[in-house]
Amino acid sequence: MTSADSPGRPPEAPPPPAALSGPAHAADAVWGEAAMRQARGILLRENGDIRTTAVVIDRLEAGFGDGEESWLWDAGGWSGGDINRFWWKSEGEGDFDGEIEGEVQALYSRAVAPFWDVQAGVRQDFREGGETPPIWCSAFRAWPPTGGRSTPPPSCRPRAI
Repeated sequence: MTSADSPGRPPEAPPPPAALSGPAHAADAVWGEAAMRQARGILLRENGDIRTTAVVIDRLEAGFGDGEESWLWDAGGWSGGDINRFWWKSEGEGDFDGEIEGEVQALYSRAVAPFWDVQAGVRQDFREGGETPPIWCSAFRAWPPTGGRSTPPPSCRPRAI
């Protein structure tokens, strides 16, 4: 529901028919259809077709103590626009003796409603240990992850009472 659908908002009458009777792009009559088509393309590229890329490292740790030395990571990121994005996620842990365990995900994300995305892709689990075998000999499993993701606007986030 948007603020225009709010039950507390006063009702609005639809626009008069004369308001919709003109051309779809009134500026075409002044500056020409070709010039305005080019201007609308520039406007879309500069303001409406924004591509972003982000890398988010949530955790990157190394631990030393009590005879145990370990490290771990938890990172992810995305690249794309508001509607379609490529997401990647990775997390895992290991020690300095050569043992490692983790996962990597590659996901396609599609916005289906304001603040709601549907994601699908592949997930690769991996584990190595001991003798450090060649990478192709390690234990690998692939999974098809699917799911949804919501990022509510600040006005909808829970607050402490």
